[in-house]
Amino acid sequence: MNMEEYEKIKDCNYFEYCNYLYKKYGIPQGSYFLTPSCKSKNKKISRGNEGLYLHHIMEYKEALLCVKGASSMPFEWQEGKNLVYCNLLEHLLLHTMIAEETFISNRLKTGFDGATFFIIPELNDVYSGFKSKTEWLITAHNLIKNEEKVYLQIIKRFQICHFFRSIYNEYTMNEYVQNKNLSKIKNAFFDNLEQIMQKYLEFDLFKIYLGGVYSSFNAHYKLWDGNKNDYIYKKIQNIKIESFEIENAYKKALSFCKNT
Repeated sequence: MNMEEYEKIKDCNYFEYCNYLYKKYGIPQGSYFLTPSCKSKNKKISRGNEGLYLHHIMEYKEALLCVKGASSMPFEWQEGKNLVYCNLLEHLLLHTMIAEETFISNRLKTGFDGATFFIIPELNDVYSGFKSKTEWLITAHNLIKNEEKVYLQIIKRFQICHFFRSIYNEYTMNEYVQNKNLSKIKNAFFDNLEQIMQKYLEFDLFKIYLGGVYSSFNAHYKLWDGNKNDYIYKKIQNIKIESFEIENAYKKALSFCKNT
């Protein structure tokens, strides 16, 4: 996905973008796991040799459907009609769109973890010079290695979503001292989110809560020097985010919440 393609699809909603990717890559002809026990993956539908990943469309509702614990979810969510092929940048955009549209309705459950712990750290490494020795990853990285500008556009959107997760975490810790009922604390946060948000927007305090993007994937396995990622971290730190963009993200998520 280059910048020209990104400009064409950036305003799609999540399910529109999934349909776009269906047309681009085709629909997977099989389920992600071989059986409802979700123990063995179906290698027949893999297109890793083309540098493509498989994304679970219903991660819009539940996170981490690619792990063994997914057996507690409907197996229909593992079927080809609920999967979509994507490259690594497209995978990040899918997770970002989920976060943008559902951080209110799904209470910050979906879109974040896959991006924060896997996709973004891998992309940080790639855009800082990491070169894998694994054949399929070489192909995957080559597909997106020249699209740093697109990455920074998507990261800006993700950081805005992560702001809401950051202030939720702070709110929860502060309130838990007085009230040990996490369910009530969570409900109070979302019931009063607009007012809470405005406190952080005053004097641009929200800027210190932007984050969730400064990590390396391969450094964890001693395959890369994470300090080299300072290159991309500086680029991310220079992204300008205004308070009205935070407000617009809130309004967007609220509109999706009302329509679900």
